Amino acid sequence: MKSLFASKTFWTNALSLVAMIATAGGYTLPAAIATPEAQAITIGTITTIANIILRTVTSEPVSIMGGVAKTAAGVDKDTFIK
Repeated sequence: MKSLFASKTFWTNALSLVAMIATAGGYTLPAAIATPEAQAITIGTITTIANIILRTVTSEPVSIMGGVAKTAAGVDKDTFIK
């Protein structure tokens, strides 16, 4: 199990959150995405596509606290798989 901070999905979403907060605060990109509404739609679309791609290449679970991955029933996955 890897750290949350080693997750590409986490950092993609954190960057998206920063971009959305900047948009809400009035920052807009020049020319190509002229309005805050268009910028918000673009950020949301890019984030959605990135999340779909990252979920397809996910190879292991992440954990905030570390530890052993559990199944939905609370059994250690290593024990469950054996």
